Amino acid sequence: MKGPTSSIAFLCAAMIGAAVGAALGFGLGPAAEKGEIILSGFLAGTPFYFIGVSLLVVELQEAGELPRSSKSDELVIAGIFLSVGCLFSLAQSLRVRKQVRHHARMSAEKN
Repeated sequence: MKGPTSSIAFLCAAMIGAAVGAALGFGLGPAAEKGEIILSGFLAGTPFYFIGVSLLVVELQEAGELPRSSKSDELVIAGIFLSVGCLFSLAQSLRVRKQVRHHARMSAEKN
């Protein structure tokens, strides 16, 4: 089976990169400004989720082709990327929550 040509692979990589960048930008920008805690937090970890899931999929595909005796560290690396994504999401959610509470407190003091 023939794989994709380099120009198609480059186009796919560019589109995926643009989508991940847009998700990250929206999570740190408009979603955070509007106080969307969950959405902003989830989108902040998107690059790490994408890399972790991609590594996991590649590892699972290779697991079917290789004998069981060959071990790989890709599962550990994928787990690390997913964990870092969760930490970034949690940190962004807490940051947005703090901003929302601060703005609410400032509004209450004005009234």
